[in-house]
Amino acid sequence: MGTWIEINRKEDKMALSSVPKRPDTRIGRHYWNNQGVNVSVPINTALSTSIENRDWAGGILYCPSALEATTKIAFKVCNTQLGTYIPLYSQSGALVEIAVSISAVGAYALPEELFAAGWFQVWTETGGVNVTQTTARAFGLSMKG
Repeated sequence: MGTWIEINRKEDKMALSSVPKRPDTRIGRHYWNNQGVNVSVPINTALSTSIENRDWAGGILYCPSALEATTKIAFKVCNTQLGTYIPLYSQSGALVEIAVSISAVGAYALPEELFAAGWFQVWTETGGVNVTQTTARAFGLSMKG
């Protein structure tokens, strides 16, 4: 980390600080960091556990190497952790979803519409219909806020 230059206002001189300082790297209310989260869709289901989303502004979803055929990833959202989760739609009325490779590991940007929700679940679906996973599937999330 470099040394920061400070201005001495009284004498209008610049002096090098002897102690390196960390720049203010905050975005929003959090220091810039990459919070890794693992989430899974349990066996014989199509929904992950609930993920708190109130402090994030962006992220990436890491998909496993095998999903059931014709699977897409969509999201169900709720304003509370224990409430009723409903599908997330865009302003134009389209289901917010990601077309993923079902046979290879992939990293996909999370849609910006998702970050207005307080809580969300990863939903394996096609055309708004559950695609039940016959094996538990582990997903990774990198969240930034």
